[in-house]
Amino acid sequence: MLLILVLVVGCAGPAPPGRAPTAVTPTVPSPTTSGTGAASGPRSPSAATVGRDAWVAVSVATLWRSPDAPRAVDAPALRNPAAIRRWLSGLSTTGRLGLVGRADTQALLGDRVLVTRSSGTFAEVVVPDQPTPLNRRGYPGWIPFAQLTGEAPPRAPTEATVVTRDEPIVGLPPIVPRLDAAIVLHSAFLADALPRLRDDPLVVSDAWAWADQPATDAQRVVRVPERERAAELRAPMAAGFVLVGAFAALTSVAGPAALADAMRELVPAHRAAALQSNLDALDAGAAFVAATATSAP
Repeated sequence: MLLILVLVVGCAGPAPPGRAPTAVTPTVPSPTTSGTGAASGPRSPSAATVGRDAWVAVSVATLWRSPDAPRAVDAPALRNPAAIRRWLSGLSTTGRLGLVGRADTQALLGDRVLVTRSSGTFAEVVVPDQPTPLNRRGYPGWIPFAQLTGEAPPRAPTEATVVTRDEPIVGLPPIVPRLDAAIVLHSAFLADALPRLRDDPLVVSDAWAWADQPATDAQRVVRVPERERAAELRAPMAAGFVLVGAFAALTSVAGPAALADAMRELVPAHRAAALQSNLDALDAGAAFVAATATSAP
């Protein structure tokens, strides 16, 4: 059995954390013990402004409950570039527990946000790609202006090729010309993948991402409400794993135990808090497939 799977991911900007943002804003100095303590002053023409879209300009930007939520120990997470590893390695167990009620989620390099208001050197934003009952426009929080840019990153597709076989894999190119199946997280960059789909592919897609695509009788398109399921889990960042769980359940390419073991092995220590959410998202995808099969006539 040979399975060729391409993950097509679209976003408003570059996905790889190593790619530089389109604009670099001044570094935020360490906050005072009472909270923010970021430098003030005129912003560049490409700086984020209230009432307009902006984009994350650091590898990881933490969304804080208020401008006063960050502590002195959180200073590395407020800078540009964000020193996330230094920040996490400097947090004791008590320090990590102290984040409860201060920060709820994070946004990644190139993620689009809407700036709703400002307070000093902080911008209140909503993240449209992270649905939540807290705000119909997206997950709310406060990010330093220094970690945002008002200039949209260049649009470019991101691809990952996954090849599985029952025997050693040899002689395959890194990007395969024909696809038996695809997991579609975003519709923006389908143009490159669609011509490579075989006549009778399996497509597991975010429910809205395939909404405007014509389906042939030979195609098997499974639309999964991944964002809604992730929102129900209060884990919007784990939405992609809902699709992975659904795909595995449909194809038996990997069993639930194997997926869970792989997740536990691959999630780094500094992201351990997200492990259970990721596992729950895999289960939610599989449960959606099971429920759909049960309700089918």
